[in-house]
Amino acid sequence: MKHLFRLVTFRMVFLSPLQSALTLLGVSLGVAVFVAILITNRSILTTYTRSVELLTGKATLTVTSDERGFNEESIRAVRGTEGVLASSPIVETAALIKEGKGRGDVLWILGVDLLEEDPFRHYEASVIDPDGDPFSLLTRPDTLFVTERFARRHGVSVGDSLMLSVNHLTRRLIVRGLLGPIGPALAEEGNIALMDIASAQWIFGKVGRLDRIDLLTSPGGIEEVASRLRAKLPSSISIDRPESRSRQVERMLSAFQLNLTALSSISLFVAFFLIYNTLSFSLARRRREIGLLRTIGATERELFHLYLSEGIGFGLLGGIFGVALGYLFAHGALEVVSTTVTSLYLWIPRERVTLNLQVLIEGIGIGVGVALFASLLPVRSAT
Repeated sequence: MKHLFRLVTFRMVFLSPLQSALTLLGVSLGVAVFVAILITNRSILTTYTRSVELLTGKATLTVTSDERGFNEESIRAVRGTEGVLASSPIVETAALIKEGKGRGDVLWILGVDLLEEDPFRHYEASVIDPDGDPFSLLTRPDTLFVTERFARRHGVSVGDSLMLSVNHLTRRLIVRGLLGPIGPALAEEGNIALMDIASAQWIFGKVGRLDRIDLLTSPGGIEEVASRLRAKLPSSISIDRPESRSRQVERMLSAFQLNLTALSSISLFVAFFLIYNTLSFSLARRRREIGLLRTIGATERELFHLYLSEGIGFGLLGGIFGVALGYLFAHGALEVVSTTVTSLYLWIPRERVTLNLQVLIEGIGIGVGVALFASLLPVRSAT
């Protein structure tokens, strides 16, 4: 069998290099498109899940509502509920940088009460305005703390101003400190900014409103506390575990991502027919070769395995090259899909594309699988 493969298959490849190269390219492109969408879909969900974990910190329950938020008076009822050990009110919003350094980028702003934050999250001010300590600076209405990563990426320094747009409101804020790479500062690719909660409410038109309350509850009684809160608070307010937000987003994006996957599958059908047509045409031209091989003693089973291995070989090589191309395509696809998801559903930062072992195995497996099914009929017919 090994000698047959060397004498027959390699000979066919060398005699028809253009046909073999085009088939290999077609399979590679088919796998590449599918893998690019696969990487993009997973990157988006992974990015959001990681950001939720970093932003919610040690919270065991979160109180949320729709995009309009809810009345800040609700925090009294929350703090008076049995089993609630600590609570932290938060105002959060996505702001578009309108001009200057970082123009066009999106900054996720957290308005927090630093006195309530310690049980949940830790912040580290690596650089601050020399005029005061972080706490006194943060209470100035126009103060903004950005992450070191954001500052490096856009060349922002302490004392620079950022023109931000939120819901048709445009405000100029001053960067008075940088956040070190710890806790929430690691979320959203570093596009995180910190403000005092009262300043954020006033500047972004949310006076008297909250977007979220993070809760720390007594161990073992999370569901009981959630039930008590639901009985106290209006029905428009949701009380869930932080991880449920990721599941909700996954369900919300499932139809969109399914459409992308279905569209990318078309490329696999193209690869399927390329292999099918290549093998059918090749085997039709090699009838004489097949007859000679049978005459000198090659069995039908041996020939079946020989020609089937040709098709699988195209799939294997196409899968390997396709994964590499898919990784390159994913950079562009992630940019486009992230922008679309941000426009239609919720803001998703542009996370770096990563290629892991699972995607590598799946991509090669898809190439081999498509080649196997595409090869069965022409090989069976020829032998």
